[in-house]
Amino acid sequence: MGRPQRKLDRGAWHHRAQLALWLREHKQRSGLTYREMAQQAPFSATVFSRAASGRIVPTLEIVEAFAAVCRVDPTPGRELWKRARHERARAAGRGVNSPQPMRPEYIRDHATLRLALIELHQAMGELSLRELERRAQSSGDKLSRGTIHGVLKGRRVPTRRFVGSFVRACGIPESAAAVWLAGWDRAERRRSLQTMADKPPTFTGGNTARSFRYDAQRLLEKYRKDGLHLDLMEEILIRHVEETRRRDIELGESRIPGNTHRSASPAVSNMGDTE
Repeated sequence: MGRPQRKLDRGAWHHRAQLALWLREHKQRSGLTYREMAQQAPFSATVFSRAASGRIVPTLEIVEAFAAVCRVDPTPGRELWKRARHERARAAGRGVNSPQPMRPEYIRDHATLRLALIELHQAMGELSLRELERRAQSSGDKLSRGTIHGVLKGRRVPTRRFVGSFVRACGIPESAAAVWLAGWDRAERRRSLQTMADKPPTFTGGNTARSFRYDAQRLLEKYRKDGLHLDLMEEILIRHVEETRRRDIELGESRIPGNTHRSASPAVSNMGDTE
């Protein structure tokens, strides 16, 4: 019979205490000592004892091994572990206000995509980079610790493949991962449009106003179903129309044969009609 464990502090660390209670309860029901548990798992008796002490938040691997030795379903333990890790992150000033991450439907650009990935990571208990890498490999995905760290710190722009692999490693089912990929698509389209807005149009001579208006209409048709981007599209078109007019004047093309009754401006003024 082992020594009785210390009384738990259920005040400031409520979820950590709940996790420790869950571990203690199932250990008691199993009738095993920590030494006997260690003989059936790759962890020592001291590791199991500290996990149920309530003084720390153990790793997910230890919680799952604890449940396996005690022959119980680890699902409730995983949920308690996520909440305990989230509680710890908030205390350290890294957490978000709710254990529920941002909904991927609200992703509109790469800044909100990064925020959503960070909140998902925190809500899932801040799995270690090594554990995320291991989970990805076990499911046939590829994630490196360096890439994960760079994306979460905002030093790298995630690829579509990264987003899919990351959310699956965080426990998001394949059926729900598609919504995250759609969020990446919106973010990438906005990044592409912003790049266009910052880059002046290329002129090769000829009927510049008419050719630009044709290109503008094609762009509007391509993105007209995504209402989030119409304001940015208008900004891009206004910039390009102004640049086109300036170049037309320089090239002596302010009046173009076959196009005397229309200017480049309708491409912008009629933008609402295409929507």
